[in-house]
Amino acid sequence: MEIPRPKPLQFAGCLRIGGSCNGLVLLNSREDLFMWNPFIGCCKKVLSIEFLKQYSDSSIMDVSGLCYDSSTDDYKVVIMGVRDGETGMACMVGSCRTKSWTKNCDPYYRR
Repeated sequence: MEIPRPKPLQFAGCLRIGGSCNGLVLLNSREDLFMWNPFIGCCKKVLSIEFLKQYSDSSIMDVSGLCYDSSTDDYKVVIMGVRDGETGMACMVGSCRTKSWTKNCDPYYRR
């Protein structure tokens, strides 16, 4: 089934689904992240991902997710990636409330 594109994103180019939580869908336009509520049709830019522009699509493998942090009443975005030919993994956690990113390391990744 084809789902209509949210109105603010009709001309945003290629979109990827980055995760979902509590009925909200995280959309990735490769420049910005949007939170979309498909039930009411509302879509809002929540974070910028300017730091990913330094990587081309072929040099980084990334996965993302969306979760709710009840202790801060905040939705968090998690992006993990690794560059081709490098060891180690980067993990960025973004706060939709503060519009900021924190870099963490993955404690389970072995070099």
